[in-house]
Amino acid sequence: MTDYVFYNQILTRLAANHPGTLDEKTYELWKQDATSPHAFADPFAYLKTKGLIQAYVMSDIDENNYDIDPHQTRITAAGLDFIRSGGFK
Repeated sequence: MTDYVFYNQILTRLAANHPGTLDEKTYELWKQDATSPHAFADPFAYLKTKGLIQAYVMSDIDENNYDIDPHQTRITAAGLDFIRSGGFK
């Protein structure tokens, strides 16, 4: 099931931080609330693929090493336009 609410939360937070990156506090809260490393990092990988964010998504054979680098995660111009027009519905 696609979590459009979380996608919009990511874009909204990054838009608020623009032109900066994902803040450490939000990163820690979201990571802590995730049910698995993939549940946390997959939405960032998807948004990156769509061109809505820039992100470094780290993956490894060991699933526990699936993560993102918050210091390299920021919204793109396309992401700003997308979330300002209502985001995912």
